[in-house]
Amino acid sequence: MSNWINNLKKGDLVFVHSQLGTSLKKVEKITPAGNVKVGGMIFNQYGEERKADIWTKCRISEATPETLKNFRDRLTINKAKNL
Repeated sequence: MSNWINNLKKGDLVFVHSQLGTSLKKVEKITPAGNVKVGGMIFNQYGEERKADIWTKCRISEATPETLKNFRDRLTINKAKNL
């Protein structure tokens, strides 16, 4: 189990990575088994979505101050490009 996942609490921010891109979401729940519920999806203690289809699986990653800043900077740049 990743150390940062062990320290997650309800309301913490994590990045959710999917085929459609990356989004920032809050942790909804930590189960007694150590699974993490984010955005209606359940992730195991390794940060991988618990579902059968390996082609569309999502994963979560830690939202550190540095990665949050980079993410928000990219959003700002993309919004400026679209104007």
